[in-house]
Amino acid sequence: MSRAGAVGSLLAGVLVLLSGCFADRPRPGPMEGETGEVISVELLRPLDNAVVIAGRNLEIEAEASGTAAILTGLGYVVRVVQGGQRLDSALVRFPARAVVRDTFQVLVPAQLATNTNLSIRALVIPLAGAARYSAIAQVVVAQCPPDIPACR
Repeated sequence: MSRAGAVGSLLAGVLVLLSGCFADRPRPGPMEGETGEVISVELLRPLDNAVVIAGRNLEIEAEASGTAAILTGLGYVVRVVQGGQRLDSALVRFPARAVVRDTFQVLVPAQLATNTNLSIRALVIPLAGAARYSAIAQVVVAQCPPDIPACR
């Protein structure tokens, strides 16, 4: 290779390496949509480390908000922490709005052993873009023997 060819190759390599270093490209943050709207979703209930009774209903309350009328769905996902198996999930769709809050009922399976950990996340679906998830709340399952009066 000639000296001019080597210099040209070196210059091309330097330009490729430095091409993305000087200009900030706008990128959405983890809570922003592609158009810059801020979306938040929060799991209000159950609280982290709560104890839930096997065979009983668990109430899940979620709230989401956006900077404009861009939210079109709200739901939740419940997983067994040991193994990651999805236990239950639901999604409610609605016309676009800026704020939404809903409560869901989930039956905790009666066959789950005491000290089984469940992870719960709320999710919101914006008009455009991917779903956003809340922080995870973990709850602990407890069996309630029928000979205890409070368990009847």
